[in-house]
Amino acid sequence: VAANLELHRGVNGWLPDEASQYAELDTDWDGPSGSISGEAASVRIWQDVPTQSECTYNFSYAFSPRPGTDAGDNVLQAFWGGTEEGNHTLAGGGQTAWSTYSHNVVATGATTRIQFEDHGTANSLGTFLDDVKVELVSCPPPPPPPPTCNCTNPQTQTLVSDTSNTVDENGDANAVALTTLHPAWTASIPG
Repeated sequence: VAANLELHRGVNGWLPDEASQYAELDTDWDGPSGSISGEAASVRIWQDVPTQSECTYNFSYAFSPRPGTDAGDNVLQAFWGGTEEGNHTLAGGGQTAWSTYSHNVVATGATTRIQFEDHGTANSLGTFLDDVKVELVSCPPPPPPPPTCNCTNPQTQTLVSDTSNTVDENGDANAVALTTLHPAWTASIPG
């Protein structure tokens, strides 16, 4: 079932946390002058945001209970990539009372879903949400590059061998020098 999201701007003099409007997640589907009142209209809203895998983000939002309602009307759950990051319950006073919640979270792919749900009494009253932000904090350093060959300036190394490719036990055989140009070769000559 598709539901309508209720946005408030200047309703009853209640103040937003940021800018000029905020959302009520236990919505009034046809507004204050409509014919429906007290409908079971708790909603879930989400957005898929672009992220970088393994990077850390700060996921923050502001929550206020609806003024004049009890805590059972104002239950907010917040999710990052399907994992619950926050569960908040507050009773409302005479004015909005915004609390900002912040979570450092790690992305696991190129897109991450942020989601908010009203879990209060479904009666079209409660759970205000405002100022949702996702900000990049850090990414792991990239892996080091693979080693490269400095083939334009090779190191010359000299290896020793004998002309018959064998050396007797006394080391009496004649030996000749062999020169290589491969920088990764090493030689160890005893004695």
